Amino acid sequence: MNNPVIPRMPELPLDEFDAEYRQAEIEHPAELETMIAELETAAGMVPLTGLDFFSGGSGTALDIGCGVGTLPFLLARKNPNATVIGVDFSEESIAHAKAHYQPKADNLSYRVSSVDVLSQMFQGIDMITCVGAMHHFPSLNSAIAQVMQTLDDKGVFLLSDLNRENIYSHFAEKELRYLNSVRQLPEKVRNNKLRRQGYTKGKKARRFLTLMSFQAAYTPAEVSAVFGERYGFKGRMSGMNYLLAAYKL
Repeated sequence: MNNPVIPRMPELPLDEFDAEYRQAEIEHPAELETMIAELETAAGMVPLTGLDFFSGGSGTALDIGCGVGTLPFLLARKNPNATVIGVDFSEESIAHAKAHYQPKADNLSYRVSSVDVLSQMFQGIDMITCVGAMHHFPSLNSAIAQVMQTLDDKGVFLLSDLNRENIYSHFAEKELRYLNSVRQLPEKVRNNKLRRQGYTKGKKARRFLTLMSFQAAYTPAEVSAVFGERYGFKGRMSGMNYLLAAYKL
């Protein structure tokens, strides 16, 4: 018997969890090293020519929701003749990226930006990546519209995010019920309860944040519907994460 799909819930404001969330990103850069190979595979599935970002490219790449900046740094290091830009809404994350990664690559820069104004800041981008960040954006339709307006006509958008349909394979139903009930409470009450249960630091905090990310994520069907209306796309839509490459028709 299949478990019911958890309804999508808006992303929880990080407030006091923000530092813990950022620290988790800093401590696990190896995960993005493996992601680059997956992005390369996804890019190879779409009918585009001349995309050379995985063999020393010279175009422009933009990573949205870059967090502390690891993926843009890895792309910049792999493509020294390219221009690579990372953007994120969090000023703290971008400050970390500028301090720790930008000095290590001359072709790398970071900017604070919301996805809502992406096309006003950038145009004609050859490759746009978004890994584990789409669920932070309140509107899937508007976020994708901004991304595709920013993309060059011959460019590719590579998206990887959590698959909300698979929450039950990673969390027990009892824990889901408890954390669901807690997150409905006012912020101060919620955080006090989570603190008493140990969910505001360490592994438990990261588990809580992962669950909230799952519940804020979009399902593969929702993602496919948005791309299928206006754009071409191919990808892997099952497992813990979905991965797809999209392009302008």
